Amino acid sequence: MEEREYGKEIKDPVCGLYVNKSEAENFSEYDGVTYYFCSLECMNLFFDDPDHYSVCEAAKKSSE
Repeated sequence: MEEREYGKEIKDPVCGLYVNKSEAENFSEYDGVTYYFCSLECMNLFFDDPDHYSVCEAAKKSSE
């Protein structure tokens, strides 16, 4: 997961917007990783197909 500004912001895995972790209202854990979302809509899209958006799946795709 991509972080910036000294770890305060993290990239929403669905839409790519950066979210301030300390102010995020939408976040959840999946497969041992906490994901932060810009909106409830993005969080719902993530959980419709979590393997598509998860860090582990992204790492697998980049190593192919």
